[in-house]
Amino acid sequence: MALVIRRVVPSDLPAVQAALIECWHATYDTIYGPAKVVDITSRWHGLDTLASQAVDPASAFLLAEQGDILGSSLARRFEDGTVHLYRLYVRPAAQGLGIGHALMAATFATMPHATRHRLEVSPQNTGAIAFYRRAGFRGVARTSDCGGSSGEPALILERTL
Repeated sequence: MALVIRRVVPSDLPAVQAALIECWHATYDTIYGPAKVVDITSRWHGLDTLASQAVDPASAFLLAEQGDILGSSLARRFEDGTVHLYRLYVRPAAQGLGIGHALMAATFATMPHATRHRLEVSPQNTGAIAFYRRAGFRGVARTSDCGGSSGEPALILERTL
């Protein structure tokens, strides 16, 4: 079965939410602790939040599926030409198969007139940092509040186009 990357539709939201929660626990339980992961995912990945992201005309909310949902991404474009990648997660069992690169490429392809791509990543998420560096991102700054509401530090990575 071929990998399909497409926009998220409302009927996908419960499965996308479940995949996000699975990815967050696998990635961040050892970094932030399970309780903090539950707190963040309940705010960032609640069905109402995901539903509003799915219909935002300035955003690309995509999923990768091969029968089951394997991952999802969320990016938003801004007037200055920046596209901010807010989310790119691939289920642990599907990592290392090129799905993350394919999902990222498809996400950015929906916004072809960008001048730069930007994202935030936990400094302790070394796997993600390596992934993004291989894709041409470089550190440009730090923040003390990843995502604007986590209370956790993050590296800000960017690539100029």
